[in-house]
Amino acid sequence: MKFFRFDFLNFIFSRKANGFSLIELMVSVSILTVINMMVFASYPEFNQRMAIRRTSNDIALAVREAQVNALSIKELDGKFPAYGINFKTGNTFTLFADKGEEGVRNNLYDEGEEINTFMITTGDTISRLQLCSSGCNDTGEINIVYPRSNPMASITDSSGSGSNDYAIVTIAAPNDKISKDIKIYLNGQISIE
Repeated sequence: MKFFRFDFLNFIFSRKANGFSLIELMVSVSILTVINMMVFASYPEFNQRMAIRRTSNDIALAVREAQVNALSIKELDGKFPAYGINFKTGNTFTLFADKGEEGVRNNLYDEGEEINTFMITTGDTISRLQLCSSGCNDTGEINIVYPRSNPMASITDSSGSGSNDYAIVTIAAPNDKISKDIKIYLNGQISIE
C-alpha cells in the first residue's frame, strides 16, 4: 500500500541525529542569554526591595522591644521606667528609657536616656515622619513611649504635647524609587505597608 505511505516523513523520523546541530545550539544559547539578561537587569531593584524590607522589619522589632520592656516592667538602674523609641529623619533611631519619676515623666527622649541607638546600614533612610489623628502632619521628630505596664502608647512630636492616634515612619531607598511606610498605632499595633 504505497498510496498511504509518506516517504518524506519516514525519512525525517528515521534519520539518526547524533547531537545538536549548530542552529539548535545557537538558539539555545541565545535563549539562555536573554533569560540571564532579564534576571541580572532586575537584580539591583530586587536587592533594594529586600534591604528596605529588612530595615522596616528591624524598626518594627525595635518598637516592639520598647513595648515588651514596658509591659514586662523591666528594671533599669533600680527604677522601672517607661520605654520608648525616638525617630528623626536620617539613618538612626533610638530605644530609650524615660527615667523620670512616676507622674513626672515627659514622654520624650532626653540626653542620657538611650539604651540602644540603631544605625540603618542598608543605605536606606528615614525620609519622612508623620503624626496622625484626624489628618496627618509632617514632623521632624517622633517619640513613641510605652508607660510601665500599659500597652497604650503615647505618640508625640519633639514638644511632647498631645497624643496622636498613630505615627507613620517612611523608609526610602537611596534612589527614592522604593519606600515603605511603618504605621505605629496608639494601641500597640504595628503595620508595614
